[in-house]
Amino acid sequence: ADGPDDGLREVRAAYRDTVMGMAHYDDEYGEPLATNMAAEFSEELAGAVADGTAWFVSAGNSGDAKHWSGRWNDPDGDDWLNFEGSRETSGVILPAPYNERHSDVSLSLQWDQWPQATGDYDLYLTNTTSMDCTDQGAPTFCEENVVASSTIPQDGFQEPWELVSTDFVDSFSAASYESGEGPKFYFAVRAEDAEGDARFDLFAGDDHRLTDDATPAGSVL
Repeated sequence: ADGPDDGLREVRAAYRDTVMGMAHYDDEYGEPLATNMAAEFSEELAGAVADGTAWFVSAGNSGDAKHWSGRWNDPDGDDWLNFEGSRETSGVILPAPYNERHSDVSLSLQWDQWPQATGDYDLYLTNTTSMDCTDQGAPTFCEENVVASSTIPQDGFQEPWELVSTDFVDSFSAASYESGEGPKFYFAVRAEDAEGDARFDLFAGDDHRLTDDATPAGSVL
């Protein structure tokens, strides 16, 4: 199968009575399973159930400080999401490095505009909380402080999600090896072209730990 939707259709054709599924769709197919059940995969699954198929799917749990959920909040109008008060970044401990420059980093952000986003949001991973540069007069992170970013355009035809996935993180300290954890970095959400009314879910990968805004509710996938 080319993707989760095609695979589900093939399974429905072969096993009409009972199906048990075990998969992590972010990793295996490079796309998230919408938390509001509006993605194409979810629609296919709902169709199978409506046709009488009993469908059992294993659940993953990101409640151990690997999930954040919240609504767009931008009281200062600078197009950066405010997590709490004036704070526009949220801390994340990265996985332990496996050499001086590399660690497996994965942050997946989605919002409730499935299946095609009407708002364009971007996700950034930075090594600072400070926005010391400007972009067309608005505050932003300086280029040297952006570890990784996901800036896929959404203009009404793309799915509402951004994925920061990298294995290159420069300048780990010796303490990272001694503690068994990577350094504390920060993620931030920017409204590139959006009205700012979305609700978000962010899921961090294995061995990550959100330090400031972890949300247990809604963390079961």
